Amino acid sequence: MTLIWITGYPGAGKTTTALKLKEVLKEEHKFVLHLDGDDLRDCLCNYNYTLSSRKMLAMSYSRLATMLSKQVDHVVVSTFSFFPEVYKNNRENSDSYLEVLLKPPKKRLMKSRPNIFRGNETTDLFPKLIPPQSPHILIDEDPYPDCAAIVQEICRHVA
Repeated sequence: MTLIWITGYPGAGKTTTALKLKEVLKEEHKFVLHLDGDDLRDCLCNYNYTLSSRKMLAMSYSRLATMLSKQVDHVVVSTFSFFPEVYKNNRENSDSYLEVLLKPPKKRLMKSRPNIFRGNETTDLFPKLIPPQSPHILIDEDPYPDCAAIVQEICRHVA
């Protein structure tokens, strides 16, 4: 009954990692749900990209994920939701919580999402968004590990 919250900037590999993780956990006969931030946004018909709307949506993801994590073996969430209130809610309301921050080198982000990342520092582009300060797992190596290696690292922390 673990909530695995995978977050990072757009293009960091959150969804790819989450889908691979789900596949690996299912091979271990675990009941796993994957909630993708883009899919949830579509389901909730929320296309407002203001900071307050993003925060409200991220809190909705968090509440849904914490509720579901009490009903299945694992809930894996892949989302670009950089709000301390969300991390706090996840930690306080999950029986078991694992926070994963994917932070690839800027050159990789710029290659995968060139229209989003144009500047000297990616964090300058999102000044009011705060990535997790103390994630359980931080993937920030250069060269950036492949998806299988990231999933293997996450699995080492999952009961």
